[in-house]
Amino acid sequence: MGEVSGLDIILRLLGGLGLFLFGMERLSNTLAEVAAERVRFWLERSTRNAVLGVLLGTGVTVLLDSSSAVIILV
Repeated sequence: MGEVSGLDIILRLLGGLGLFLFGMERLSNTLAEVAAERVRFWLERSTRNAVLGVLLGTGVTVLLDSSSAVIILV
């Protein structure tokens, strides 16, 4: 195995970040197409109360295992 240069690490990091953002964009677009009205209805209904909104956000974050994904989706 050869030595890994700083440029190689940066390129891998940027590639991974790009793939992550691409995946989040695709997920967001697909969810918007499939269930936009239903999701909007449930978000509006579930976030009327601040405590319920925090609990819902925490639950979805745990289910998706990514707070970044939840932020992008919302």
